Amino acid sequence: MVYEASYLRKSGNKWRGVLTFHDDCGAPRSVTKTLDATSKPQAKRELDSWRAEMELSALDQPKQTDEEKERHRIINMTVPEYVRSHIEGLESTKSIERSTAARYRAALKGQIAPYFEKIRLYKLSPDDIRKWLSSLLEKGLSNATAVKAYVLLKSSLARAVEREILEKNPADRVKPPKLIPKKPGINALDVRERRRLLTTLDGIENMPVTRPLGRETPASGRPSLRPSYSRNTRSRAHTRTRS
Repeated sequence: MVYEASYLRKSGNKWRGVLTFHDDCGAPRSVTKTLDATSKPQAKRELDSWRAEMELSALDQPKQTDEEKERHRIINMTVPEYVRSHIEGLESTKSIERSTAARYRAALKGQIAPYFEKIRLYKLSPDDIRKWLSSLLEKGLSNATAVKAYVLLKSSLARAVEREILEKNPADRVKPPKLIPKKPGINALDVRERRRLLTTLDGIENMPVTRPLGRETPASGRPSLRPSYSRNTRSRAHTRTRS
C-alpha cells in the first residue's frame, strides 16, 4: 500500500503522525500513531520512518483474490450502474419476463438514474434514499410510481447483500410512500336493498295495470276501472290458453 499523504498533529505535549489512504472500496481512511519525538523536526523524521515501515509491511500482504477484485469493482459502481447490472442478471437467467425487464429499465432511466448518477454503491445511505423519494413526489409523480422505483432499488440492494457486496441494505431503514387506494363508486343502497330492488323490478311485468274506461258510473261519478295486463303478460296467458 502507498499512503497518499502524511502529516503531524500536536495533541498537548505529544506529537501524532497521520497517514491517509483510500481502502479497497474507495473510501478515505487514515491511521494515526503517537510519536516519541519532543520537537517538530524529530517528529517529522519519526513520521517519515513510520510511513516507510508501513508501506514496506503492506507489500508483504497477500494479493487480492479474483473474488475480492470483483467485489471491489462492483462496490465502486454508481448506483444506476449496479441496478442496471442487476436487471441484466435477472434477464440473463430468465428470472423475469421481457416485459418486466422493460418496466425495470424504464424506472431506472426515469426515476433512479437521474438522482443517483454520481453516488457510488458503497456510499449510498438511507438518507439518500429518503431524499430521492421526496424528490420524486415533489416532481408530481404518483405514490405508485415512486413505490415501484423504490421496490426495484431495494431488491437490487438486497441482492448486493446476498452476494456479500454490502453488509446491510440501506433501503431497509426507509419507509416508501403509502399507496392511495382508488375510491369506489358511491351507491346509496346497501347490498340487501339492491337485491330487494332488483327482485321488485323483475316482478313488475307480471303486475296488472288499471286504467280508466272513459265513462262515469251513476253511483260514484268516477270513471270505472278495469284491470289491464301488460303485453308480455297477455302474450304468456294467450300462449297457455292455446296450449
